[in-house]
Amino acid sequence: MIFSHIRNVAVILLVLPFAIFSQAAEQTEARVTRLKERLSLTAEQTAQVRGILRTEEMQRAQDERDIRSRRERLKASLRRMAQSDTDIEKILTPDQKKRFDHYKEERGQEMRERMKERQP
Repeated sequence: MIFSHIRNVAVILLVLPFAIFSQAAEQTEARVTRLKERLSLTAEQTAQVRGILRTEEMQRAQDERDIRSRRERLKASLRRMAQSDTDIEKILTPDQKKRFDHYKEERGQEMRERMKERQP
């Protein structure tokens, strides 16, 4: 009986990282799709944005492993997002940059609203 429980825990520990990675990859792909649609990205731009966001995703996973403090993880997250935004802006046309700025404002508002919901 104990062996069965240990085996079940071992299977969960082996499978869980892949499930988490898969979820992060899905979220990244959803972001790529949103940006492609909102900014009318070309195929080349879409590929570049996908690369930028995947790099951010890998850095986030590394920070989750390396940074213990919740506050420091949040700071790292904000730095990553800012860097990704800067990298994305470099590949956009002037019209796309305007739409991207609007998208970022909406994203910021959504984040602020979620933070308010979390506060008691």
